[in-house]
Amino acid sequence: MSTDTLSLILRRLKPSAGVFVHASFRGAWAVDTSGQRMATFHLIQRGDSWLHMADAEPRALHPGDLLVLPRDAEHVISSSADAPDLEAVNTAEPVPTDAAESLMLCGFFEFQGRAAWPLLDALPEAVVVHHDDPHTKRLIDLIVIELEAEPPGIEATLELYANALFVQVLRAAMQAGWCEGLLGAIADPQISKALAAIHETPARPWSLQDLASRAGLGRTLFAERFRELTGTTPANYLVQWRMQVATDLLTSTDESMLAIAETVGYDSEPAFRKAFRREMGRPPGEVRRASRRRRT
Repeated sequence: MSTDTLSLILRRLKPSAGVFVHASFRGAWAVDTSGQRMATFHLIQRGDSWLHMADAEPRALHPGDLLVLPRDAEHVISSSADAPDLEAVNTAEPVPTDAAESLMLCGFFEFQGRAAWPLLDALPEAVVVHHDDPHTKRLIDLIVIELEAEPPGIEATLELYANALFVQVLRAAMQAGWCEGLLGAIADPQISKALAAIHETPARPWSLQDLASRAGLGRTLFAERFRELTGTTPANYLVQWRMQVATDLLTSTDESMLAIAETVGYDSEPAFRKAFRREMGRPPGEVRRASRRRRT
C-alpha cells in the first residue's frame, strides 16, 4: 500500500466522539444544538427534515443523511422548509401519537491534537453526506443496530463508529471537491506525496528540492502549488507538523526532552525548545506539566 497521508494525520488527533441527543419528534418541531463548541453531527434516521442556517436557503435532509457542522455553526433543524419561529425552537408541544415521526441522532467529535483544526477549517460550514453513499450507509446501519439493541459496550462501539463516520465525511468532501486547504492538498495526487513524506519522517531535513522531487514537480511549480493549497510554505508546514508530533509525545509519553527533539529533527534540546516556543507560543516543559496536571 502507498503511504496514506490522511491516516498519518488522523493518528495524531486522538479523536473521540459521543452522542448527546437520540430522540424522536412528531408534528411541527425545531431543534438547535449550536453552542457545543465542538464539531457536531446529526444523523437523520427517520422522516424528512430541513436545515436552516443564516444567509442560506433551507436544505432538505432525508433518512440516512449525515449532517456535519465542523465548526459548530449556528443552525436549526426543523420539520418544515419554512423558517421556524425562534420561540418554538427546542420546545416540545403535545401532538397526536399518530403524527409523522422523525428520528434523529446528534453527537460530537473531539480531538486532542491541534492537527485537527486545519482539517476542520478546510471543510464547508455544513457537510451533508447523502444516504446513497454505500460506506456511510453501512456505518449508519451498524449505529442503528447498536442503538436499538443497547448491548454491553454500546458507548465504546458508538465512539468507534462515529470516528469512522468522521473519516467518511473527509473522504466525501475530498471526492466532491468541497474542500480546500489541507484536505485539498491531500486530495492533490502530487502534493500529497510530499505531505506523506513530511508526515512519515518529520525528522529528516527535507529541502525544497527533496519535496519537489517526491511530488514529481519542479521546485518553483511545487512551491507555488503547495502554498496555494495549504496556505503556507513547505518549510513552515514541516515545522508545524514537527511541533504537532512533539506535542503528542510531550502529552502522551515520558520520553526525555532530548529524545523528543531528535524524533522531530533537532540536534539539541535548546534548539528544539526555541523552535517549539516560537511555533506553539509556550515552552515544551509547560505543555508537559499542564498535561500531567490534567491526568491527575
